[in-house]
Amino acid sequence: MNIIMVSYMDFTGPGVIHMFHFANGLVRQGHRVLFLLNGSPKSVHSMEEKPLFTLKKIDFKGEFLSSSCLRAVERFQPHIVHLWTPRNVPAKVGLELKYRFQPRLIIHYEDDEDILATQADFQYFKYLSFALEAFKYPEKWVWIHPFTYSWVNMYADA
Repeated sequence: MNIIMVSYMDFTGPGVIHMFHFANGLVRQGHRVLFLLNGSPKSVHSMEEKPLFTLKKIDFKGEFLSSSCLRAVERFQPHIVHLWTPRNVPAKVGLELKYRFQPRLIIHYEDDEDILATQADFQYFKYLSFALEAFKYPEKWVWIHPFTYSWVNMYADA
């Protein structure tokens, strides 16, 4: 199976460290993994073992994925896109990949997502112009965005 893992930050984030080991475990079981990293690919050097998967930095051109990201995904032909949290960047990536390539979309929730969603709703109304800009340029808002959070949940398969 071809599985894309989409991270909310680089390998300095605790959840993303778990995701690294999960991806290596999937490869050891015979699956192919493309790891789309929201952050510096150099952060993989902080890991004790080498990645067994392909690593690609998430790049946007405006509000959509860059053509180099889309080409990498198209070559990979994903069956599943696994989002490590429904935060803004993974949610936008998941929605775009679901629309373009029709993989199954799985969201992994961390224990603080509901709290972050509540805070995002508050911040959205307090900083409306910034929230609208962050929807168009996702790298400007790394936490949960009320637009992407609600939409990605509607389109998730699990």
